[in-house]
Amino acid sequence: MILIGLASWIWVQAAGSTVAPVESPSLVQSGPELHQTGWGKRSEVTLSDGSRIWLDWRTKLAVAYSETSRQISIERGTAAFKVTSNVARPFIVEAHGARIVVTGTEFSVKVSEQRVDIGVIEGSVRVHADAEVATLSKGHHIGVEAGNLEEVTVRGNKELAGWRDGMLVFDRRPLQQVITDLSRYLPYEVDTQFILPGTRLVTAVYFVDEAEQGLVSLLKAHHLEAEQTTRGITLREARLQRPL
Repeated sequence: MILIGLASWIWVQAAGSTVAPVESPSLVQSGPELHQTGWGKRSEVTLSDGSRIWLDWRTKLAVAYSETSRQISIERGTAAFKVTSNVARPFIVEAHGARIVVTGTEFSVKVSEQRVDIGVIEGSVRVHADAEVATLSKGHHIGVEAGNLEEVTVRGNKELAGWRDGMLVFDRRPLQQVITDLSRYLPYEVDTQFILPGTRLVTAVYFVDEAEQGLVSLLKAHHLEAEQTTRGITLREARLQRPL
């Protein structure tokens, strides 16, 4: 009954939501190049140096050039970059205390609150956070939480940038992380603070356009309950019921 109620409530929320307008990806010549996507929209941008940027839903970033560097500042969202090589003008991406420096490579960056996730699709990058530096190669992933570098892990390209094809790919990822990633594609907030920490890992593929169905399947598989709040839903461990 809880799952049926959740699915019905999801439909009502989605039907009543307002689609945010998408800003034009055209270049702004009189200052930083501003690029932004809204709800349900992705875009691809080719910069003046030939580098390409893919923006996921609800992503906002700015591009600025100088004689010695190419600077990207990500305010929110997820973006993938395919950088034209230029050793004399490094390509620098900054977000929430993380600084990614490359000369020519392909990588993805996901920004959520005070966390940044970086994954290398091709080539290598250097990630700076406070006084720490990590060098990542193809298939490497690292998280930066509150300015601190985490351990480097290995992930496949589909897991790092499958969202460009409308897919979310998870290979033995913690349950809370999977739910958080899915919630980026839902029109309401999902609170996971009451889910017990543990070793529950998820290996699955979800389509971005079917994120709601993905969430419902996770609730079933991991015995979670959803409680409606004013801003969304709160997930809790399901209460055990005595057999009749």
